[in-house]
This record gives sequence, structure tokens and C-alpha cells, in this order.
Amino acid sequence: MMKKKLKLMRKTSEMMSFKSLSTVVGTCGGTFLATLPVIGSDDLIRTGILAFVGAVVSFSVSFSLKIVVRNFFSANFKSDINFRKKKDSEEV
Repeated sequence: MMKKKLKLMRKTSEMMSFKSLSTVVGTCGGTFLATLPVIGSDDLIRTGILAFVGAVVSFSVSFSLKIVVRNFFSANFKSDINFRKKKDSEEV
């Protein structure tokens, strides 16, 4: 009895895991078309504007941080080299 249940469960899971392309495309298309009337054009415009502003801010911050970090480490590296040169010249 237990073996029959296990065998039936395997068959069911095998059948349910099979996905054809038409099923996936139909599901995605239906979901998109069902949400299309709910979302208004003003929401789409607002979303586009916010996405653009977010991208510009993200790029600006990452670019600024890149410059700051590069200059900071460059200054530390140069001062370390100058310190070593002075130390070496004093020892001679």
C-alpha cells in the first residue's frame, strides 16, 4: 500500500514539474495583460522618472566615492614613500 502511494506521488510530481514553452508564455502574458489595466499611465511615468533619478544619484555617488577613495589612498601612499625616503636618507 505504501509503495503504491509513493509511486503515485512520484508520477504526480513528474507530471507537475514538466513545463512547456506555451504554458510559460501563456502564464506570463496573462499576468502582464491582467495587470495592465490596473496600472495607470501616470504611475508608469512616475516610475520612469523615479528610476531615472535613482540611476543618476547612484552613478554620481559611486563616481564621487571612487574619486575620493583614489585620492585618499594615493595621498597616503605618496606620504608613506616620502617618509621612507626621509628615513633612509637619515640613516646614511
